[in-house]
Amino acid sequence: MTTPKNDYIHILGMAKSCIDLKGAKAQKVELDLLRILYAIEKLDEKTYGCLIVYDDKIKERVHTWIKKYQFDKNNHFEVITLSKKSDKDKLALQDEKKLNSSANLRHAIEAIPKENASGKIGEKLFEEALEKYIKEEFKIGEINKSNPPFGIKWDFYHKKETPAE
Repeated sequence: MTTPKNDYIHILGMAKSCIDLKGAKAQKVELDLLRILYAIEKLDEKTYGCLIVYDDKIKERVHTWIKKYQFDKNNHFEVITLSKKSDKDKLALQDEKKLNSSANLRHAIEAIPKENASGKIGEKLFEEALEKYIKEEFKIGEINKSNPPFGIKWDFYHKKETPAE
């Protein structure tokens, strides 16, 4: 049974700004995916989750994890990519990732503070894209972030008020 988009009560999402899945990045994306799938599974039939990733290669990997965990409520979950963003935004993100790698390496070798390691550009870019997509898809005006499920800091969370509340 497919739940109509206007019937969802909990709409949640995570934004992953990594441009590849090297090192521990794969585990971090997989963990956020599992958080979303768990919430969908435990809350009720009126929960929708969305994960935004950098490109189709990462999206394909997410789909392999979905099959691995035998998640069968695909109408309640969606993976989207940042592909619609401008080349300028993508270049800024790639530059930030290179700067982070350099700063992290210098920190590890020379014990220099990680002040140059920041993910603010990617974080902002992905979270804004996630919010814009969900607000348009579900025709949400003002976001109601009250009582996010499981105490998780979702990158996007909206709870639709029901008549009983």
